[in-house]
Formats: sequence, structure tokens, C-alpha cells
Amino acid sequence: MATNKIFCPRGDTRIIVAKCKDVDGKDLDLTNISKVYFSIKKEKTSTDYVLKKKEGAVEGDPLLGIVAFKLLPAETEEKDVGIWWYDIEINFTDGEKYTPIIDNFEILADITRLTYTITASSGVNGSISPTGDVLVESGANKDFVMTPDAGYEIDTVTVDGVATLEYVVDGAGIGTYTFTAVKSNHTISVAFKVKA
Repeated sequence: MATNKIFCPRGDTRIIVAKCKDVDGKDLDLTNISKVYFSIKKEKTSTDYVLKKKEGAVEGDPLLGIVAFKLLPAETEEKDVGIWWYDIEINFTDGEKYTPIIDNFEILADITRLTYTITASSGVNGSISPTGDVLVESGANKDFVMTPDAGYEIDTVTVDGVATLEYVVDGAGIGTYTFTAVKSNHTISVAFKVKA
């Protein structure tokens, strides 16, 4: 069975799927689970955690003992790149706590999902949502909704420094711009003007 060590990069979304075993090496029954946590630490016996008690969920049939965790870039981006130890703690509805001992659980999948940043901003007299630095997984689509204040309308939409007309405006004057199959960082900004 694989040792419980993972490579911890910066800046990527991680999907980690693990199978938990009991002390006899059998699949741990997670039918009556209340919470499951994933922690990453520097050394096997250390209490110096890189990430502590990230909540996860049972994946599929609870009798198979499989749990999944999603680690976001912000949760590891300030940490050193390197090899880290991890723990899984399971809390059952009857109050029992179970921490699978070393090598009594194994990583079934460790999927790195590269993420990009779309920085969105707006001028006065309206808004864009979401706003600020927005993380988008590689290959995903992302909508940005531009809403003018009363008495105003969209004037100019600028994507990556270039004005564009590739957005849709509904009957209420609310505009939507969609980034499709994102493969790089982007910027989007919108300016508003008094309604004609």
C-alpha cells in the first residue's frame, strides 16, 4: 500500500481521493460518518501542519471506505513546495473518532487541476459579478455578469486590454460575457454610461 506522502505544489486545485482501511486492512465502513478531515504536515510525527482539518466527503458507496477532498490554491500557495505527510481523521455519528494509522489508507487519485486567474473590474454606476481575482479551472467556461445602475447602460467592455462586442445584453440591460475553455490568465473590465 502506498505511503501517505504527497507532493504539495503551489497554485493548483487538487482533488484527492483516498481509500480508508481498518486495523485489519479491510475497507472502513463509513455509513455512519459525520465528518472527515484531511490534514497535511511537514513530518510524519510533526504537529506543524501545512493544512489542518480540511473537510471532505464520502465518495460513492460508504461501505467502500472512499473519501474525497478538494484543496484550493489559496490553502497551499503560501507554503513551501515539497513532499508532505498527510492524515485523515474520521468522526462518526456516535462520537467515535478514527484516524487511519500510517499505511492504513491509500491515495486512489490525486488530480491536479491547473487554475487560471481572471481579474474583473468595473467603473462607477454599475457592477460586474464576480469581481476581483477569480480562479477558473483549466478548460472551464466562466460567465461575468455586468449590471448597470438605474438610468445607466453598458458603455464599453474590455477583455485583455481590447474592447469587445462579444457579450449578450438581456431586456433589462444586464450584460453577460463568457470566457470559454480558459487556458490562460485574463482581464475583463466594464464601463457604464448614462442611458440614451
